[in-house]
Amino acid sequence: MKPRLIHPQTIIVSPFDEANTTLDGVIDDLELPENIDLEITEPDIKTKYKTPITIKAQVSYNDYNKLTGSPTGFELKGAGYILINKSDKSLLKINDRIDYIDGDAVEFYIIEGEPRAHYNSKNQYKMYFDYETQGLINNAQI
Repeated sequence: MKPRLIHPQTIIVSPFDEANTTLDGVIDDLELPENIDLEITEPDIKTKYKTPITIKAQVSYNDYNKLTGSPTGFELKGAGYILINKSDKSLLKINDRIDYIDGDAVEFYIIEGEPRAHYNSKNQYKMYFDYETQGLINNAQI
């Protein structure tokens, strides 16, 4: 038996475009004399996203400051999660932006994913989202 989503909602996601995202204002491997004082500024990240995609997902919002148990103790686990089917897993990755949930405009970023609903194999995935990204340049595949 294949697990089904309970009350699936339409989610519109903009995939993160790592290849075209640029990081300006960073000087790499520059050797300066010790007597030169530089003003340090935050790098300017120009984030790019690909064409939005539409998937069906079960949405759950976490309570404010809800803590989740982990091997290293309790930690805050994002603003919520979406539960997706295995067929949609390849479409999503860390840093993708969720633009719409059931027609409502939002701005969430996928921060982590883990398999769920093991029947004969990994049939569903829980993708945690938060209000901010956890580092756009360090992109990881789930």
